[in-house]
Amino acid sequence: MHALTLTIMLMACTGEPREDAGGDSGAVSDAIDLRRDFPDPPASDADMLIFEPPAYTIPAFGEKQFCWFGTYEGPEVGIVYNAMYQAPSGHHVVMLTTTADPDVYPDDEVFDCTEQDALPMTDMDPNFIGSGELVETDAGPQGEFWLPDGMGAVMKPGTRYVIQSHYVNYEPEDILVNDRMVYGVLPAERIETWAAPVINVKSDMTIPPGQEHSMSFECEFEDDYNILFLGGHMHEYGTRFSIDHIKGDGTEETLYDIPVWDPYMRDAPPFNRYLDAPLELEAGDRWRTNCTWFNTEDHELAFPSEMCVTFGMAYPARVTITCDASDD
Repeated sequence: MHALTLTIMLMACTGEPREDAGGDSGAVSDAIDLRRDFPDPPASDADMLIFEPPAYTIPAFGEKQFCWFGTYEGPEVGIVYNAMYQAPSGHHVVMLTTTADPDVYPDDEVFDCTEQDALPMTDMDPNFIGSGELVETDAGPQGEFWLPDGMGAVMKPGTRYVIQSHYVNYEPEDILVNDRMVYGVLPAERIETWAAPVINVKSDMTIPPGQEHSMSFECEFEDDYNILFLGGHMHEYGTRFSIDHIKGDGTEETLYDIPVWDPYMRDAPPFNRYLDAPLELEAGDRWRTNCTWFNTEDHELAFPSEMCVTFGMAYPARVTITCDASDD
């Protein structure tokens, strides 16, 4: 690892949270301190960008998601490595780029984004998706992922980001938790092949109340790509998820099939990995995303309370490849 390690922090290493970091969860002094000392980044010739949101207080038997905003001020780089760490009870921590108004969502501010419509979700895109699954370790839930040698995802100066931290507390007392996101980066001139996330979504979806409901939509690729990995995303009402590859000659193949979608897959979905032999797509090929839910509520569910998303990483690409089938 280079001698220069850029650390982006909102607070000192003692981790005392600001008054607004705990939301409405009560006094921090009464919380059980579950914060962890996370491991150092791996030895590498990449510089490590370390993003540490403030500590959060999660109420007893409560679910919370907090969003912390910032701006990357360094040079243009290629992201080659991603690691994510959480304290116990963590479900996910993820970084998204955002075009949210900085006057409304200032840097170094924390917002309670537990409700799915609390923030403008359509103004957020991943700039890197790693297929390292979040697993429980002695240092808390964590996961990491390296892109193949010579490959990187672009991070530009002035990029605004938001880090989402999601926790579910099954304990009868408040807990105090912490998170860390790490990007390993190389100078842009050292990147031989650029990679970027690929997202297929239908954001105008609706799920009728009190019944099973299925939906399929297709997205066509305008250029040739190689896929490194892919996965699916639904929330707690999902029951089945699959992805079909429809080639230009009309032949079809099911790439990904989760016949029983479990609620934990919302934050830890299964992945298809193609790192050794990338999945080839040609211009004109399509992906069909198929989702089934059972809505146990007495009201209609809509995006983003529930979702149906295919995602992965593709190359060559410098910007996120997004298809929203809502316009179809």
